[in-house]
Amino acid sequence: MRIGTGFDIHKHKSSSKLFVGTVEIEGPGFTGHSDGDIVVHALIDALLGTVALGDIGDFFPSEDKKWKDASGKDLLLIIKDCVYAAGLVIQNIDIIVVSNIVIISSIKDKIITSLAKLLDIPTSAISIKGKTTEGYGLLVNGEVSAAFATVLGNIK
Repeated sequence: MRIGTGFDIHKHKSSSKLFVGTVEIEGPGFTGHSDGDIVVHALIDALLGTVALGDIGDFFPSEDKKWKDASGKDLLLIIKDCVYAAGLVIQNIDIIVVSNIVIISSIKDKIITSLAKLLDIPTSAISIKGKTTEGYGLLVNGEVSAAFATVLGNIK
């Protein structure tokens, strides 16, 4: 068994589209070199961690204009090919989104369905949950959102 963990955090801005787990939703998008999809970015780091291939910045450096405004979906498909070529067989994925802006409960099923389809795994292998900061002023008074991802897998 192998395990990988990932984390991502981005500030919200009102002028871009908001993508969470490849799903476009209403709300202020994220700042970032790509689309800023915190769920996908955390998941990519977790996937890479399971096979010890580095992190998202190794594959998609922010200095490289090629990745400017890239979609999380496109980045995830590239990483999927890399980790599957390294022999990864995903057993399960667990994701936590911490945000006072993004409400996961209303989009949970769409995210799970999208990620499962992209990764060619059953929806039952993916869990996602949302948390708020309970008014404690964490995450810059609600101006940012973060995601944590854990991937458990085997190497074939």
